[in-house]
Amino acid sequence: LSGWLLTPAYGFLAAGIGSALADVLVGYLAYAPATFLIKGVMALIAYCSFKGMGKGLGGTPARIIGGALAEIAMILGYFVFEGCLYGFLPSALNIPANGVQGIAGLILGLLLVKVFDKTKMF
Repeated sequence: LSGWLLTPAYGFLAAGIGSALADVLVGYLAYAPATFLIKGVMALIAYCSFKGMGKGLGGTPARIIGGALAEIAMILGYFVFEGCLYGFLPSALNIPANGVQGIAGLILGLLLVKVFDKTKMF
């Protein structure tokens, strides 16, 4: 959502800081630096994909494709991070859960961007 609505720098920071703070607040301090980077990169991917494809495909299809690419980056990012911590076989067990998180995030993001589009806030 921050990648679609904000500038690249603000989108990166909003996604990264907010998600990293969530990790810290729920006790996953070790994940916070990786989450900051992964979620920030996701916002950049969403931004660049939307800007690059938005005019040709239209808003919603460009958001779906860019969001899907960002979610794939999230899955890969956590796979590599957790693989370095725990080994890649145990890390692979989290791929389905991260996929569900990605699908839910994409759906929620699409719904929220529709709300923000209607309110003309962005």
